[in-house]
Amino acid sequence: MIFILFSLVLVISVHVVMTKVIIDPHEEFEECGNGMPMFSMNFSGLEITRKEDGTIFGNGKVKVLKDFNAPMKIFYYTKKLERGSWTRGIFSRLVPDFCATMNNPLELWYNVTRFLPPCPIKAGQEIVLDNLKVGTVLEVVPPNLLGEWRIYNEMTTTRGLIPQSECKLIEFSVVEI
Repeated sequence: MIFILFSLVLVISVHVVMTKVIIDPHEEFEECGNGMPMFSMNFSGLEITRKEDGTIFGNGKVKVLKDFNAPMKIFYYTKKLERGSWTRGIFSRLVPDFCATMNNPLELWYNVTRFLPPCPIKAGQEIVLDNLKVGTVLEVVPPNLLGEWRIYNEMTTTRGLIPQSECKLIEFSVVEI
């Protein structure tokens, strides 16, 4: 009898409720508010759209304002709005040399980076996205992922002999459908 009761408690405690959601990105990149300047790129010609099937597309042009040299260290991390405050999210990753991973089809960003010029990326270059599928984000997730999120992208590259760090932020909502 105790074994049956223990098994029932175990089954009940392991049950995870999943929610069908859409991820709705806000339209513009922003400064991170951490003292780092915005990426040295002009994103004003870029439009991010989400189709009803959950697919996110990028359209338009991004103009490179300053050189980006290898190695280019990238640090991605998330924050979630909880009880009125932005708290550390559950996703983060440090990439010591982003340039070395740009053309790796196993990387999350490969859908976009396979169309980028190789490093170094020079000032004045334009990156053209023509209805580029960034990803599909109609997903089933645990309910604790619902809410308002931010993805921070800190980048450090050397310009001249001086390491320079920049940051861009995009906000998005994870909404139950």
